[in-house]
Amino acid sequence: MLPRLFRLTSAALAVAIAAPSIALSQVAAPVQSSAPATAKGWRAAPSFSVETEYDDNVFLLSPGKRDDLDATGDVTSPSRRFANMKSPGDLVSTMEARLDLKGPGLRGRTLELRGDVRYELYARNAERQNFSVELAAEQALRHGKQVRLQASVTPSYFAKNYLADAVDSDADGSIAPDERVYEAGTYQEIEGELDVRFRLLESTKKHPFGAAIQPSVGFYSRSYEAPFSGRDLSGPTAGLKLLMDINPRMGLSVGYGFASLSATPSRQVMILDEAAFGEDFNGNGSASDPAARAFEMADRSRTEHSIAASLRYEVGKRADLEIDAEHRRRSFDSNQPFDVANNGRTDSRNTFGAELALKVARGVRLVAGAEIRSQRLSRDNDPDSTGEIADYDKHRTRLGLSYRF
Repeated sequence: MLPRLFRLTSAALAVAIAAPSIALSQVAAPVQSSAPATAKGWRAAPSFSVETEYDDNVFLLSPGKRDDLDATGDVTSPSRRFANMKSPGDLVSTMEARLDLKGPGLRGRTLELRGDVRYELYARNAERQNFSVELAAEQALRHGKQVRLQASVTPSYFAKNYLADAVDSDADGSIAPDERVYEAGTYQEIEGELDVRFRLLESTKKHPFGAAIQPSVGFYSRSYEAPFSGRDLSGPTAGLKLLMDINPRMGLSVGYGFASLSATPSRQVMILDEAAFGEDFNGNGSASDPAARAFEMADRSRTEHSIAASLRYEVGKRADLEIDAEHRRRSFDSNQPFDVANNGRTDSRNTFGAELALKVARGVRLVAGAEIRSQRLSRDNDPDSTGEIADYDKHRTRLGLSYRF
C-alpha cells in the first residue's frame, strides 16, 4: 500500500505544481482582486494547528448498537462484532501542519500553492487513528476569475466492523448473533476537484455587495481492504456555488453538490428470512428459517444530492462567526432481489454547525465549534438485515488553536 500511496502523492504534487491555472480556498472572498502580484519571488507562510473535539458517535451507530457497545466495549466474542471498537464516543485530537506559498504565476498574476498533512489521534479507539495529505493550488486570472485544483489522500481509515461470514455451529438452520463473523472495514480514500470562480459583481466601498459563481467537477474513490472489495465506490462529482459579500462584515455561500458513485455488484454473506422470499438460502431442504445464511448479490452504487449554506459574520475586529447547514440525500441503485440492505434504500442526512474564531495574538487563533448531525434511512425491504447501517444521531464539540508563522 505504501508504494502506491507514494506514487499517488507524488503524482498529485506534480499536477498541483505544474498546473498554472489552479485555485485554493472555498471560503475566500468571492471578489478577490486578480491584479498581478507586486512582490518579487515567492513568499512562504507555514502554519500549525491543534484541535480537540468530543464526538459522541464516532462509528455512526444506531441508538441500540451504541448501547450494546457501551455495555460490552470490545470484549472478545466469537463474532468479533465490536473488536477494536472500545467506545461509541471519543476524544479526538487533530494536528495539522500546513505550508502556503504565494508568488507570480500565469502572466504575473498571483499563484498560490498549499500542502498540508493532518493526523487524527483517538483517545480510546486507537484503530481509527489516521492521517491524510492534501495538495492544492489557486491561479488568479483576469476579471476576478480564479481557478483551483486540489487532491487529497487518506491511505487507511477504519470505519467499523462489517459482517464477513456466518457459521451455523449448532446446525439449526438459523444464525444467532454469536454465529455471525465480523471483520474490520478499512478503506483508502482519494478525492480530487477542479473549480473555477467567476466574479459577477465586485464589492467596493461604495457598493459593498459582491457576488461570484463557482462551478466544480471532481472525482471520488473509496477502496476497501479484503474481504470487503464489494464495498468499493468511485465516480464523478460536481457542484455549483453562489458566493456573496452581503456587506464588509458578512458573507453568504449557497451550494449544490452531486455525486454518482458506482460499485461492482458482487456476492456477499447476508442474514435473510427465508419465508419472506420463499427461498432455501442455506440448502437444508427448508425455506422457513428466519435468519438463514445467504450468499447473494449486492450492489452499493448510489447517487448523492446535497444543498448547503454557510453564513460568516465578523463579530468584531478579533472574532469571526460561521454558521453552516447541509441537507444530503442518497438514493441507492441496487436492483438485486435479495439485497435488502440497498435495494430501495434512500438516506436523508441533516447537519448543522457553528464556529467562532478569535484572534488572540498575532498569528494565533482560538477556534471553538459545535455540530449536530442526524441521518434517517428508508428501505422498501427488511431494514434490519445486519444492523450495520441504520438511523443515527451524533454531536461534536471542539476547541482548537492555530499558529501562523
